[in-house]
Amino acid sequence: MSLTKLFEITATSPAVKRVLHAFNDQTAPVLISSLAGSLRALVIAHAHRVRNGPTVVIVEDTETAELLIDELISILGQEEVLFFPSWDVQPYNHISPDSDVTGQRISAMYALRQGRSVVVVATVRAVMQRTLPPALLDSTTIHIRLGEEMPFADFIDRAVRHGFDRTHMVQMPGQFSVRGGIVDIFPHSLSRPCRIEFFGDEIDSLRLFDIYTQRSTENISELTMLPNREVVDEPAARSVVAKRVKEAAAAHALKAGELESHIKQGGLFDG
Repeated sequence: MSLTKLFEITATSPAVKRVLHAFNDQTAPVLISSLAGSLRALVIAHAHRVRNGPTVVIVEDTETAELLIDELISILGQEEVLFFPSWDVQPYNHISPDSDVTGQRISAMYALRQGRSVVVVATVRAVMQRTLPPALLDSTTIHIRLGEEMPFADFIDRAVRHGFDRTHMVQMPGQFSVRGGIVDIFPHSLSRPCRIEFFGDEIDSLRLFDIYTQRSTENISELTMLPNREVVDEPAARSVVAKRVKEAAAAHALKAGELESHIKQGGLFDG
C-alpha cells in the first residue's frame, strides 16, 4: 500500500480529521493526546507533508522522542526528521554537553532557521534550555565556497572561537587540524569531514574524506560550517562579560583577576 493511500484511509477517522484541521490553522500549537501508537507518527507525517514547511513536535521525554523519531523516519525518511535533544549534563557541574548533542541541537535550529521542510522532535526539557539566539547562529555560521577569498588566519581563529577542538588528526565531529595550508575539519552539518586546501587566502579545493583511510572521497563546491558550541566566543562581548564577572565577584568579596583575564583573552570554559 502506498503512503498516499495510507494517508487517505487514516484521514477518514473523526479524531484524525480534528487533528489535521488544527494543524491547518497554524495560528496556535496543536496538542495531540487522543492518538495511540504509531497513528500519532502517521498523522504528524501527513500534516507535515500537507503544510510543506518546518514542523516542531514537543514530547514529554527522550524515550518518547526516540520512539517517535524512529516511526517518523520510517515514513518520511532520514533526511526529513531531526532530533533536538536536551543536554546530557546538569547545569553548574563544570562538564560541557557531549559534542554530538550540541551538534544535533544546532543542526536542528539551523534547519528551522532556513525554513527547511523538516520535522524537529524535541523534549520539554530541551526547549526550556537556553541556546544561541537566531541572529548569533546566523553570524557564527561560516559559508565556504570554492574559489572565494577567506583569510587563512581568520578562518583558524573563527574555528577555535566557535568551539572546534584543534587536534593532530580529525577523528570525530567537532575537531579540526592544520597542516601547512590544508585544514581538515568535521562540522556536525556533514556526515564526513572536509579537507579545505588554501592557496594563500583563496579556497583552492574542498574535498570530503574518509576518517579511517584519511583519503579524499568526493569533491564539493561549498561547505556550511555551523558553530560547535551553543556558547561562542565573540570578541565584542568579552569586555562586557569580564566586567559583569568582576562586578559579581566584588559583590561577594571575591577576587576574579585570573578569571577576568581569561575571558578577555577569549578563553573557553567547560560547563
